Amino acid sequence: MLVILISILISALALGIGHAFNIKKLWFFGTEELAQAIVSSALLGVLALIVSSLSASLVAFGAQGPCQQDSTTIDYAICSVREQSSNALEISQLAYKASSISGFAGSLQVHLGIVSSSPFSSLSFSSEELFHTGSNFSLLYSAASSQESALSLISSKALVLFFPAGLFLRSFFATRKAGAAIMALCVSLYVFLPLLLATLLSSFSGNAHFEEARLSLSEYYARFSFLPQTDFEKEASLKDTVNSLAQGDFASQTDLLFKPLGAYLGQAFNSLVLFPAISIVICLVLARELYIGLSSPLVFWRDA
Repeated sequence: MLVILISILISALALGIGHAFNIKKLWFFGTEELAQAIVSSALLGVLALIVSSLSASLVAFGAQGPCQQDSTTIDYAICSVREQSSNALEISQLAYKASSISGFAGSLQVHLGIVSSSPFSSLSFSSEELFHTGSNFSLLYSAASSQESALSLISSKALVLFFPAGLFLRSFFATRKAGAAIMALCVSLYVFLPLLLATLLSSFSGNAHFEEARLSLSEYYARFSFLPQTDFEKEASLKDTVNSLAQGDFASQTDLLFKPLGAYLGQAFNSLVLFPAISIVICLVLARELYIGLSSPLVFWRDA
């Protein structure tokens, strides 16, 4: 408010001097500054109204899950991204474990006299695919962590630090465009970006895919985790283990992991890469339109 008062004082001074000495340019400058000060005051009120109504907007786009208890849209978006990040990390760790088990099985060799056999050699390829899948989920986890950090920074700094700085710069003629750019970016990042993210994430739930992938990997690990710890120095132990795995259709059980993993990987990519990219593009377009509106002079005053 102090900045707006200073802007009003400058405009009043310009109006007074311009009118007293009949300097039209100075008078128009004072009129413009006064109009911009009024607009800045209105912007503060509009921003306060938007922020206060963001909590109500959670119901509007049907927020669901444990994150719906968060008070504002940006808190809901942060919570949703954090949940997706945790899910991606868990699946990544389970996929690495499954890769280790199947890779170990693929390296097993049974010696019958002079004949050597690798009954699960085909699982070496499956092990590589599981490792690559785990790596993809690790990358998605990194992307989600970066998004969470960025949203947390926006939540804590956008309105407290950057928006007042933009308002201060916009209140003066020489720095109006710079201030308008900062204000437009702040509003777009604080209001529109989390709103878009929350809407997209809430309308495309992937918990079913996650639960299916997690259950498949967990059961696989619980059933075959003994394999790398088995003592195969004894030939009888090796043969018994190979026979047990063959009877349990170990290779087919490994192949069954890829369907739920592929389904969840696609959903996780949409949630953590595609949706944020779409939201950022739309957010930047809206920021540009806001900048044009905030930086434009109020030319209708000059036509009066």
